[in-house]
Amino acid sequence: MASCFNIPPNFWKLFYMNLILTIHLSLCLALIALLPQIAEQNGYTDLGKYSIMTVYLTEFLFNIIAPAYLKNRRFNYAFLFQAILVVPCFFVSDYLANCRNGNDTFWICKPSVMSPLSISFTFLLGVGLAGYFILQNFYVSQCSSHESSEIMFSTTYIFLGCSSMLSGFYANIMLQLVSRSNFFWVSGFIELILSLLFFFIKTPTKSDVLIFDSKVNQEDLEIEAEENSISRNIQNIFKTMFDKSSFIYYPLFWTSGIIIGFEYGLLYQFINKSLSKQHHDLQTVNEITASVYLTVGIAQILGALLNGFIKKLFKSNSNIILYANILCVVMFVSLVDSFVYDLTLTKALGFFLGFADMTGQFTSSITISEQYKDPLSIYGVYFSMQNFSIAFMIAQATFLQHLHLAYNLCIITLSQIAVNVSIHYLNKKKHE
Repeated sequence: MASCFNIPPNFWKLFYMNLILTIHLSLCLALIALLPQIAEQNGYTDLGKYSIMTVYLTEFLFNIIAPAYLKNRRFNYAFLFQAILVVPCFFVSDYLANCRNGNDTFWICKPSVMSPLSISFTFLLGVGLAGYFILQNFYVSQCSSHESSEIMFSTTYIFLGCSSMLSGFYANIMLQLVSRSNFFWVSGFIELILSLLFFFIKTPTKSDVLIFDSKVNQEDLEIEAEENSISRNIQNIFKTMFDKSSFIYYPLFWTSGIIIGFEYGLLYQFINKSLSKQHHDLQTVNEITASVYLTVGIAQILGALLNGFIKKLFKSNSNIILYANILCVVMFVSLVDSFVYDLTLTKALGFFLGFADMTGQFTSSITISEQYKDPLSIYGVYFSMQNFSIAFMIAQATFLQHLHLAYNLCIITLSQIAVNVSIHYLNKKKHE
């Protein structure tokens, strides 16, 4: 049956890893999507934005370090360690959901206590999430051969899209069944159970992985094992970061973070604006927000399917060309949505953001897997740049609110130009 459907080696190992990680991430994304809105509703001005900015700045820092301490560790232990770190954040979020700034005398609800508490645990959330995507993409590259990379990465990013869709679906359903407080407790216990399932992740079969396709000899592997110190690994990461051959990929890495920052730092503000002339209670607003992020997830799944098909069919830079064009659509829709109060248009913006998000991440990840024999370090660089640009978007949304439209359009336009420059140099490199 496997030969009939041409199932690649390691596919079912990759499938299990993605299944557990998808459910795990969907709950984390639900938390990240709802946290700023709930903080704002409860009177903690900008605390939600500061907390989310802390998540991504922490990921930026730890994505540089993560490859150093994760390298040559067993995948199941590495995933389990990262997963356990995020669990406490759900239980602490219960306090934020139940506190009202200025209306509650309970000591933990005072801004002087709530602010550092929230920042501390979102820092922990950032540390936990930092290793997830590096581990996921490195695991995929180790499961893949040159013949199977399209199906492996397409499958992975379909699952990743499912995590966004499930986060919206899960939050929407659960918020109708339980209170906001119980939502975080239920989610925390589910996260704890899922964390334990990471222990059963299997190591990929080494006979078909990309590193062997790259003709690495045994002597090189022995030297690498001898030099496998954390300090050596960190030096290798910075060497990769400042290697001139890596520079042409930086616009891709940066822009992928701009789009994600738009999704989780600005999209909910478009939602609030669309609902500002209607009179919904706070929980209904949260439910509508979850439904918009459900649309984002659907778009991500479609984006992963289409990008996998394009890569398999054309074997060229067609994915990056699609990415540049979809950025133009995002710019146009966000421009129109900035002047109208229409939830349907906001959902359309969420759809195109989700599609652009998945196209950018798919293109960046599969390009790395094709160009680097040992991709762990460059994945660290990729996700560091991505998270820095996410934090940048959230920071400008927090501190420059009166300049939202001008800044967002300018940033997306410059990103689109930078991606076109990457297209030029990638084509030039291919011809050489």
